[in-house]
This record gives sequence, structure tokens and C-alpha cells, in this order.
Amino acid sequence: HQGIALMSSNQSYASFGWAIQQRPTGNLYSHGGSNGSGFRCYSRFDPKIKTGIVIMTNGIGGAKLHQALLQRIDRAAELLGPPDPPRN
Repeated sequence: HQGIALMSSNQSYASFGWAIQQRPTGNLYSHGGSNGSGFRCYSRFDPKIKTGIVIMTNGIGGAKLHQALLQRIDRAAELLGPPDPPRN
């Protein structure tokens, strides 16, 4: 892929505004931002297992909320393991 290295120690890149985190299970793509008045948006997806999330908040604590949600989601994913492959 084409991208700009952000941190060489954890294999993260930025490409067209999306952060790309290389993981043993496949790439994780994310993008987020805020307008400075409290509105915050964050999105993340994994095309290999076809999962994603979008979190939008409208308050001063938005960053703390989306970080807490993602920590819980990541922990749950670790406990559950990879999803079953799609059935045809």
C-alpha cells in the first residue's frame, strides 16, 4: 500500500486521511476528528472480517467516551476471538 509512515515501531501509516494499522490478522483502518466545540467523530473498520464502528459525540467528554467504548469493544473482541467465516 502507499502511505506515510507515522510511527515505525508499530507499523501505522496514514493514507488519504485514514490511519492504517498493520496487524498480524490484517489491516485496521481508522479516521477521526473534531470541530473544537465538542463534536467528535471516529470511525474504524476491518475489511478482512467485515466489521466496523462509527462513534459520533456532541459534548466536551466525547474523546473520553469514544476511547472507553473502543477499549471495551477491543477487549470483547479478544475474548470472543475471530468471527466465524461467512456461509455461502
